[in-house]
Amino acid sequence: MPRRPPEDAPTAERRIRRRDALGAALSALVWACGGDDAPFAGPADAGPDAPADPSLLARHTFVGEAPFSVTKVGRGLDARKRLDLGEIDTTTTDVGADAFFVRTEAPDGLPPNEPAFLALGGLVSQPLSVPMGELVRDTRPMGTHLLECSGNTRDGAFGLLSVTAWEGVLVADLLAKVSSTDPGARVLVSGRDDHSAPSEEGHSQKGASWIFSRADLVRAGAFLATKMGGRPLTRDHGAPARLVVPGWYGCTAIKWVDTITLVPDDAPATDHMKEFALRTHQHYAFDLAREYSPAALEVSAVCTRAETRLVDGKPRLRLRGLVWGGTSVTTLLRLFLDEGGGDPVTVRAPAPHPTTWGVWEWTGPVLGPGRHTVRLHAEPIDMPQRRLKSGHYTRTFEVSG
Repeated sequence: MPRRPPEDAPTAERRIRRRDALGAALSALVWACGGDDAPFAGPADAGPDAPADPSLLARHTFVGEAPFSVTKVGRGLDARKRLDLGEIDTTTTDVGADAFFVRTEAPDGLPPNEPAFLALGGLVSQPLSVPMGELVRDTRPMGTHLLECSGNTRDGAFGLLSVTAWEGVLVADLLAKVSSTDPGARVLVSGRDDHSAPSEEGHSQKGASWIFSRADLVRAGAFLATKMGGRPLTRDHGAPARLVVPGWYGCTAIKWVDTITLVPDDAPATDHMKEFALRTHQHYAFDLAREYSPAALEVSAVCTRAETRLVDGKPRLRLRGLVWGGTSVTTLLRLFLDEGGGDPVTVRAPAPHPTTWGVWEWTGPVLGPGRHTVRLHAEPIDMPQRRLKSGHYTRTFEVSG
């Protein structure tokens, strides 16, 4: 879906103006999430022939961010396709396969219909090859889950983030097909990520693989997905099978999986784990896989849309955003609008499940012309939320004069 062009973009830089103290003037935010499995269709007023929304007075542009596109750009390891989070509303519970983000397209060295088998080996009494057709036969619904790229940044409008319904086979069920010769063995999941050309941008390496503890995979309900959004996986999304570890960063969701290997407890970390170490909240790239903590998503929240609307006949500022990650189904957020300009607002934004997202909205007084920042924290403040505390998801929008 093409992005709507910025409205009333200023022609010159404006001085940042602080808003009046919010105090009691700020109203409480009410979160709502409707629909069961509504596909991602964008806003009701989208499209050149759709009627204009008379209550929408202005949509304010986020500034200080790189140009954004929802079409796939780049090649190979540098290929990216982003989701337009500004079009996500309270009815969006599944964006489907077509809109789901892509971080690295299918490798050019991967033949059609490959890999044809899943190899189960390593520290097992008898290695086993499972035809991919058998995985498809045993596929069953795995629920709706969110994936976020660990490199999801402001430069891409945080568009490497999506939710959809998945179908596949539990990794635990696959591991039950073989007998381990080492009770303490770890699980190495590898994919056919054999791109012929290196990353021109230098941000990616070929050879995707990750080593997990067996307990972490079982606890997370990890599965090999063969379908997403009710359809077979596309090549760019990892067909014929990709790993999904609910609640973990997307770098662990290995695509084009062809091998699951049981390895010793002291197995060295893979290059893929080292590449994404800092992005998954590791202190640094450890030498051994067992030294890595789970690459779990902590509580995160971001403003995705800022606009001025008519509410009960009066102009009001409306902010909308997403909250995801963590392990709690209910998250209290503290919304800070223009630091130092007034007291923060307490926002109640329950997510339908920790492995999907919740959509929050807040309506308050209109703001004067200039640039305004919006930042969020989760409550209680000691909840793991390193990216929120660092200001990673803070955004700035501009109100035109």
